[in-house]
Amino acid sequence: MKKIFTAIIVLILALSLPGCIPLWALNEKTYPQFSFSVTDLSGNIITESVFAEHKVTMINFWEPWCSPCVHEMPDLELLYQAYKDDGFYIIGIYSSTDMLSSVKSIVQSAGTTYPIADYCDTFDQFQTGYVPTTIFVDQKGQVMKVKGGTSLTGARSFTDWGSIVSDLL
Repeated sequence: MKKIFTAIIVLILALSLPGCIPLWALNEKTYPQFSFSVTDLSGNIITESVFAEHKVTMINFWEPWCSPCVHEMPDLELLYQAYKDDGFYIIGIYSSTDMLSSVKSIVQSAGTTYPIADYCDTFDQFQTGYVPTTIFVDQKGQVMKVKGGTSLTGARSFTDWGSIVSDLL
């Protein structure tokens, strides 16, 4: 009887192991595929369909009043030019719609050619309370894990961003 009981317990444990969730996964914030529709400065509509067209899409949340955001824009443009032929894409997102003239001036001054679009509520789930904040999305619309998390805060140089993008591509 003792052998049967032990065998049943071992069998139950063996069958339940694949369903176990590691403790670290309980604390990890994950994001489902998401949909959005925003308008860029040229009046073009950008939706989540853009993800399927690129291996990696960087979404950079920035504001015209944020000095680090503005200072990194020329580096982001260099990054875009360096990796766009490898399947990399950037979308810049700002929410200060009352500062549209400043946004346009900054974009022109930085020589930005990647799309800069207005904010929509779908992006609320990615907000950290800091700008710039950046996420990376794969072709399936899944937010990619970067350096142990799903978003990066703070401005970075072309070299730093290049290292991150190279790893994701």
